[in-house]
Amino acid sequence: MNNLVAFGCSYTWGQGLEDCPWGSANPSKLAWPTKLAEKLNLKAVNYGTPAASNKEILLRLLTSNITKSDTVVFLWTYSHRYGIFSDDFYENSYRFSKIDSYAIKRYGPGMDKLTGRFEYSSLLKLHTEFDLMADSCLSIQHAVFYLKSLGVTQYHFSVERMNTLSFMKTATPAFIGFNPFQGIDESGDGLHPGPATQQLIADTIYDSINQK
Repeated sequence: MNNLVAFGCSYTWGQGLEDCPWGSANPSKLAWPTKLAEKLNLKAVNYGTPAASNKEILLRLLTSNITKSDTVVFLWTYSHRYGIFSDDFYENSYRFSKIDSYAIKRYGPGMDKLTGRFEYSSLLKLHTEFDLMADSCLSIQHAVFYLKSLGVTQYHFSVERMNTLSFMKTATPAFIGFNPFQGIDESGDGLHPGPATQQLIADTIYDSINQK
């Protein structure tokens, strides 16, 4: 059976669902990648990563073993999340993510209590919100052209609309933005989509794929 390989943040991982409590080592089988894979008769491979920025999602793609027989689906995250390469990594920290030999320090609104004292306004002294969106768009473009070079079938979705930049229109013709919270329910932690909303995300992506 061929694979459906999914990339994204905690919405893709399935954080907060019944089989995926905080700190779980495995993604939820109730999350949209498994539900979508079942509809497409494919095997789900879930590379979702809680708290990931779009830069981190891109890096996970580039360090993954993707084959031409795979179907790759992205649910890109919020552009206001940001990642900075760092050698100041320490184990078991929400603030850092380790990918192979790389370490990414995570920044974003709402993360201060988990990552230490850092105000989002400090980041905006260097990056405007528009610049962060442009940076996310460049990460998405990189993923598009990388998978095109491999001849891999790919589909791109996002939790927000980032296709307002003109170069996105030709780069990602399958790009669609939507908010997972415009759904039906929440997960047990009250911060993430619940099982019914996860099914809605899977159905929305499935319908979009079939329209192409």
